Amino acid sequence: MIDYKNGTRIDNQNLAFDFYSGEITKTLTVDSYGNRFINEVTPAYHQYPAMGVKVNDSFYSTYSISKNMLTQEASNYTYKVDAANQPIGLVTASAQTWDNSVPVLDPDGNMTTNGQSGIWRMKSGYKWMPAGTAANNITPISSFNGYFNGGAADPSWKKASDITLYNVFSSALEATDINTNYAATRMGYQNSKVLITGTQARYNELAFGSAEDALLSNGSFSSNISPGSGSINTDSVYAHTGTNSLKLQAGQQGFTYTVPLSQLGTPARDYSVAVWVKPAAGNISQAALYYQFSGQGGVTPVQTYTKYAAGWYLLEMKVPASAVGSSSGSLTVGCLNNGSSGDLYFDDFRFQPVSAATMAYVYDKKTGELTYMLGNDNLFTRYQYDAAGRLVRTYKEVLGKPSIPLINGVAYNYALKKNKAISQAFTASCGPNSTGSVVVYTVPLGKYTARTATDADALARADMQANGQNYANANGTCAQTIYARVEVENVYESDDTYSSETDGDVYVRFYTDPSCSPSSRFTLTADMDVTVDEWMTSYSSYSGSGNNHYPGVVTASAGYSEVYFGNYDLLYIYNTGYYYYNQRVDFSVLTNPSSPYIPEQTFSPYY
Repeated sequence: MIDYKNGTRIDNQNLAFDFYSGEITKTLTVDSYGNRFINEVTPAYHQYPAMGVKVNDSFYSTYSISKNMLTQEASNYTYKVDAANQPIGLVTASAQTWDNSVPVLDPDGNMTTNGQSGIWRMKSGYKWMPAGTAANNITPISSFNGYFNGGAADPSWKKASDITLYNVFSSALEATDINTNYAATRMGYQNSKVLITGTQARYNELAFGSAEDALLSNGSFSSNISPGSGSINTDSVYAHTGTNSLKLQAGQQGFTYTVPLSQLGTPARDYSVAVWVKPAAGNISQAALYYQFSGQGGVTPVQTYTKYAAGWYLLEMKVPASAVGSSSGSLTVGCLNNGSSGDLYFDDFRFQPVSAATMAYVYDKKTGELTYMLGNDNLFTRYQYDAAGRLVRTYKEVLGKPSIPLINGVAYNYALKKNKAISQAFTASCGPNSTGSVVVYTVPLGKYTARTATDADALARADMQANGQNYANANGTCAQTIYARVEVENVYESDDTYSSETDGDVYVRFYTDPSCSPSSRFTLTADMDVTVDEWMTSYSSYSGSGNNHYPGVVTASAGYSEVYFGNYDLLYIYNTGYYYYNQRVDFSVLTNPSSPYIPEQTFSPYY
């Protein structure tokens, strides 16, 4: 890789690959100063054969043990090397152990070993951190012991992390850092969402319940908080976060959490309990928190009810370390309605060490979106989204405020694209025996905008499809379909010694019926030109046959259903015995591009 701006160059070369997965396992890097470094990665299945490829299992085995976990790492070392790529010192090193016996919780929060022995999960992470100093912070290669090559007991390998608890879906629930400080996460919503996470706390030292999550098969919420004798309320008016809360009638208790003292941290320390309460009718003084150790009476500290926000009161209680350290068995904490009448609504109950830093979460049950985050003080930040799932408003709960203040709003504006202009011809829809005119409908440039030109053009096409024909129907015209036919009347025959002659009056008449029935005669509403073809055929015993066309245009006037073309000799025959001649005249209507009629076959009574 060359940085032309700074004039530097870094070369990378892949030196080795894993045989089964194809993953890069050895890389050489030469920096801009000519320093050479090799990074080596050892796949975990090299150290834990049960994580290896299934093809290595015995064909005759009743079950396969290999897990085909080929990309997981066991160690990652970076060396400084010489020109021959031989290590001269260690720059950094890490190792990761894997285990198939890390404690696991089932979906109800109970320890389980069912089906877990064959599941390999990360256990401990180690960093090479030797004491003292070294030149350029590089450990001489002779002083380095690979973790999996007999060096696990070397004090330079420091345990940087240790996962001590998983759920059956392999989500880490509890772990320690390099100073053995615990951090924990509780899952909910069928183990798909984080309910509460915190540092300086073990798994069972954290609990959060907001009545939003479905009850487990043991009747408790996901943090193993029991609803007690309370009932789940689904009226969002009585919900501090989300849409649900826990309703306690007079004398009832709920949101109770019981934890064995052996599962709390040592030495004993103070624990904090907090919950939000909304009275049904001014009876907040009936709300209380309590704690109780095995074999002892319950303790209900005095509440001051001075912390409130938007109609909800924050109740808090401390379980002192002195009481925890001097007790045995288990600790139970929970909520009470100490009144003789009236309902109380409890929400967002939490238990944690006073020294812990935690964050609790509430989600929309339909979309899964994060809607509330509750900090260490149990005050929430609310997030609202639009229909596209984009954040549009943020609210922050503040003590003493009658409503929840809006702290941020987002309006989404995009550089929109315009549609291209498109046009299409449509024929106006008309009734029977009518012809519609052609009308062009146009969607102009930029009538529609969208985030992409494709979407804008799609809107334009949809407009064309939805409105084009309607526009043509409203703005086009309809012309009556007219049929024109030549008809001959008043036929008269005359004869003499050598000749015979047939005369007749020739008309063009108009109809609305292609059969030209008398009842369908049509009176023109406007003048119309009609082209009539006169076709003369003759025969002479001297000159033979001949024919001629004499097309002519006649104007039919509005208000009439016919036009007179004239009186014609329709048939003439001359015969002296020595000389013979005949002449016949036929008429027909021809198409006229400027006139809307359809020619029909001539009607002539003398044929």
